[in-house]
Amino acid sequence: MSASRIDADKALAKAWQLSKDERFEEAVELCDEVIAHHEDCYDAYSERSCNLHSLGRVTEALRDLEKLIELRPSSPTAYFRRARWRIERGEYELALKDLYHVLEFKVEYFDESVRFHLVVALLNTQRGDDAKRESEMLSPGFKEFVSTPSTLGKTFSREELILLAQHGGKI
Repeated sequence: MSASRIDADKALAKAWQLSKDERFEEAVELCDEVIAHHEDCYDAYSERSCNLHSLGRVTEALRDLEKLIELRPSSPTAYFRRARWRIERGEYELALKDLYHVLEFKVEYFDESVRFHLVVALLNTQRGDDAKRESEMLSPGFKEFVSTPSTLGKTFSREELILLAQHGGKI
């Protein structure tokens, strides 16, 4: 392994710790340095996108997700993250495209969370029947937090989603 790769790995480990300590701006700066020397470093863009999002700089974070998808189009992680952030911005149609794409990867550990976010986007695009069908696929007792322009952050259960879908509610 080259010395520059080791340095990038160390810098990214430090950026991750800074993020954990909620020192997001410093983490972004460190990721910027890594990207300046390793412009195709997937992990640097991934870490920076999370920190930019934490700083409320969502447009920049989404740009980093575009780069992640360009670098590794076969990885569902960037698509799923982009879908969640698009839901936060009220971009439900775009989020739906990403969520359906994530399901095509058939990654089991994403399944329920993806379906949950599908329900949220479907409810917000007035597709109650589709939302009901997706919500019924969630495990009993399933709950997840979501932030949309109307909720500003709330945890919903499977049962609440089914009721919302039955009655044409929005989240």
